[in-house]
Amino acid sequence: MIKNLIVTLATFLIMFAALEVLTRYTVTVRNVGPSFTTYDEQLGKVHKQNARIVRRTPEFTMAFTTDADGFRRQATAVETSDRSVLFIGDSFTEGYGVNDGEEFPALIEHAFASQAPACHIRVVNAGVGDTGTGYELKMLRRVEQRVSPSAVVLQFHRNDFDDNLREKFFELDSGKLIERDHAPAGRVLRVLQSIIERSSWLSESYLIAAMKQAAEVISKKQVVSAVSDGGDAAWQEHREQLTIRLVRELVAEAQKGGRDAIFLGIGWDDPRLMGRLDREVRSLGADVVWVPSRATADRLYYRIDGHWNSKGHQYVADLLVPKLAASLGCQTPR
Repeated sequence: MIKNLIVTLATFLIMFAALEVLTRYTVTVRNVGPSFTTYDEQLGKVHKQNARIVRRTPEFTMAFTTDADGFRRQATAVETSDRSVLFIGDSFTEGYGVNDGEEFPALIEHAFASQAPACHIRVVNAGVGDTGTGYELKMLRRVEQRVSPSAVVLQFHRNDFDDNLREKFFELDSGKLIERDHAPAGRVLRVLQSIIERSSWLSESYLIAAMKQAAEVISKKQVVSAVSDGGDAAWQEHREQLTIRLVRELVAEAQKGGRDAIFLGIGWDDPRLMGRLDREVRSLGADVVWVPSRATADRLYYRIDGHWNSKGHQYVADLLVPKLAASLGCQTPR
């Protein structure tokens, strides 16, 4: 029996090692390394607290650090200030793809600190990757009283339309927005994640990362396919209505107490829908900033991964600095 167990274990390890080598040389794996997030009862997931994680991909290696609240943090961050700006969004706001201090919220904080010393601002980056508008609305409600921001930047990406269906934090019923009182399923996967991350070798495995990547893609497609019921016009309109309603709720929440809200949209190849979103947000009195799509400004994006590279984050920071200076009544950093 002992011999059989040894042979079985040895065979498994050899097969795993062979598949690991094969995966490293034949499969493009986007995310290798420990997860940035952990399970949360209300939101499903939040960033790990006081974490420092290194993530490797075919195009970049990034260092990702969080503070005691789970917000992304840079070493030279402003600790206290009378003015703070809260950034809400997904992996683009989170800064996936660049090192600490290179994400656009950190660049904005640095610009004010170094070039407008009379107007230091404290940046709070509450962006969490792979989330939709509904998640971001819940996150904003959770942190706004603790942060007391002077202004809020709300980042939007086209995948929010599908993410809002997948997450099911909110649903539309006869035009009424219904909020769920619990997070989506995910506890079992998080337990498995914690087991894997106890071993640095397993957490850095390309094979496991590839399996996770494939499972996420299949899961998303299955959820959207099940809800779409063939992708007819009625479903498309429901999909748009849900997300636009959530965007309106998000902007209204950000504007509470007279705060200024800036809607940061990432362009894509649907001018009709972009125009619809733009009109809805502007009708609420919020400012709107659009970032060129990858199709029109590929220099700002990673070719394989699709997120902003360091040039992209600098470009976005340059767009937002004068907007925030005007909102906060500050001199525009040069």
